[in-house]
Amino acid sequence: MREEMRGLAQSIVASHEARVTGLASIRRDVSAQLQELESTRRDASRTLHGHLARGRADLRASVSAQLQELAKAHADLRASVSAQLQELDRAHNAMAQRQREGLTKVHADLDGAETRRKAGVHSWMEEVAAGHRAAREEWQNLAATMQAKRAGVMVAEAPAKVAPAVPMVEAPEEEEETVEVGEVTEEFTTLAGRVFEYLANHPDGRRLTELQQEFGLGRFQAARVVKNLINEGKARKQNLLYFAT
Repeated sequence: MREEMRGLAQSIVASHEARVTGLASIRRDVSAQLQELESTRRDASRTLHGHLARGRADLRASVSAQLQELAKAHADLRASVSAQLQELDRAHNAMAQRQREGLTKVHADLDGAETRRKAGVHSWMEEVAAGHRAAREEWQNLAATMQAKRAGVMVAEAPAKVAPAVPMVEAPEEEEETVEVGEVTEEFTTLAGRVFEYLANHPDGRRLTELQQEFGLGRFQAARVVKNLINEGKARKQNLLYFAT
């Protein structure tokens, strides 16, 4: 019986020792796994910190590059807007200068036209006054002659004075607008050239009757000449005056 009890006790002790040995082994295995896990955690942490650090650096670099591009684009935009504003200012100043020059020329043309109109009106009034004086003298001579005849006295009649043409009833000034130039001969071309030179030497303009008197032309022939010059762009008519162009 003792032997059996001793064997049982030894068996229990051996079993206990085996369990203790197993637990120690388990502890060692658990400790080793914990250490391996801790090492893995530290490696993962270091790797993660490295990735995060590189990500922050890359992000900073990307943001910095974008900010630089935005600054450059802003500077380029400001330069472009400034150049466009300067170009607009130059265009505005040039347009204003052209308008001032155009207005100055228009004023000068208007002043010249007004001066020529006044000169034409003055000349017309002088011609009308001369016609009135001639008509008055003619009527006075006629009345004196009739009075002398009634008194039975024969008197020598003074030669009749030809009154100058009065523009108010004179038609030649308008004839060139309806007259046809007709055949242009060499003689006609020469005459037209002389009339053009005459008008060019008289920038204040000449009337059709003055051209007739200057070149000894008839009314129709003078109208043909000025009509031909106007058609060729060498002359123009303003009011009752003709000018070389």
